[in-house]
Amino acid sequence: MGRKLVAYYSATDNTAKLAEWLADSLGADIFGIEPANPYPSPNDSETDCQKVSHPEIRCRRDNMCEYSLIFLGFPIWQCSIPTIIHSFLESYDMRDKTIIPFAVNEQECPICQTSMFKDLACPGAALLPGHIFSPDVQFQDIAIWGQCMNVQAEKITSDTI
Repeated sequence: MGRKLVAYYSATDNTAKLAEWLADSLGADIFGIEPANPYPSPNDSETDCQKVSHPEIRCRRDNMCEYSLIFLGFPIWQCSIPTIIHSFLESYDMRDKTIIPFAVNEQECPICQTSMFKDLACPGAALLPGHIFSPDVQFQDIAIWGQCMNVQAEKITSDTI
């Protein structure tokens, strides 16, 4: 298996904290996804942020081809994935990569739990089941989940070789 990357978008630092913990526990590189034109303030309604359809990414990761495993983190806004995540996925060739989404949500939402990650378009990539965390999650829980998903991704990779 190639290198690991934890890529994330965070509006209020909740997702950033989890992404940093995950990267630390896996020995992965980390990349913050930022819009070229900032979303409205996190204090504005999340609906206003979602009105920006497929915003441009401020900067790209030049060495994306070196990563075979990408943990992709984001907050959940009104049971939706922030549109910047779709922009990120469309910005790169994700073929032959394994993508593992994780999200942060303040409230439990059964609909989000069952259908959230199906909206991610990753042609040619293996999309593993993601997980939705509460902002109160502890480092140990993130580390254990990350290690389990890493093992699952390695198994998929070795099965396809």
